[in-house]
Amino acid sequence: MCNCKVNNYVRVDEWRDAGTIRSYTIPFASTKFVILNTQNATCLLDELDDAQEATVLAVQSVNGSMPPEMLRRLSEIGFLPGERVRIIGRGMFGGTPLAVRVGTSTFALRRAEARCVQVTPIAQGPHA
Repeated sequence: MCNCKVNNYVRVDEWRDAGTIRSYTIPFASTKFVILNTQNATCLLDELDDAQEATVLAVQSVNGSMPPEMLRRLSEIGFLPGERVRIIGRGMFGGTPLAVRVGTSTFALRRAEARCVQVTPIAQGPHA
């Protein structure tokens, strides 16, 4: 379960069997706390909030839909385990492409490519 507080609401993501996710939002009474990473939470890169930093865990195809050449390309441009990433912008219609900062470089990724990068969000302080 990954809990993220945004604008007086808590977003709760439940990871289920077979990789399905159930997300819901509930009101949160206090604006003084940020709740993140309660159980070594992981998510896919395209699920991160804008400006949320994360650490890459793995690059792998979701449901085997991405060709190995594309996974290799993602690794070659810097999506390596342990590397810090952050979404710095999204396209206007449908949120694609995503502008992603990896280390000191910035890349535009399609949503399908971003879904191949598994990350762990980095907790931010209460003033984030």
